[in-house]
Amino acid sequence: MTEDLEQFKEVFVSESKENLSALNALLVHLENTPEDTNLLNEIFRAAHTLKGMAATMGYEKITELSHEMENVLAALKEGQVKPGAGVVNILLDCFDCLEMMVEEVATGREKGVDLAAALGKLRSVVNAQPSANLPGLPAPPPAARPG
Repeated sequence: MTEDLEQFKEVFVSESKENLSALNALLVHLENTPEDTNLLNEIFRAAHTLKGMAATMGYEKITELSHEMENVLAALKEGQVKPGAGVVNILLDCFDCLEMMVEEVATGREKGVDLAAALGKLRSVVNAQPSANLPGLPAPPPAARPG
């Protein structure tokens, strides 16, 4: 990787981690104040920013997952989906997946993210399937120990 690309990657990782940290905090607040449209707008903007950065850098998996999350957030904003604990938990699980994918970019090592499961859960929310019937995302694999 050229020095310029390496610098862009470092900026992407740093800014993505900041966005994801903010998104997690905002989602926790959303669970407590689901009627707060300003909060939904902030969450949507942060997810959109992450998607745009990932698309610019060519990180397709991050772009795809962020896009599907935007679809759920848009449905929440439009009142098509209620922001209950089930939906918020799905979004939080997907943010965990995004964090692992950003870590993959940073380290160059696969973390075993099940993108298909995350996308399926998000699409189920948009398609108005009850989130209570959706299985949880698989737990991330244990971190490798240096040795």
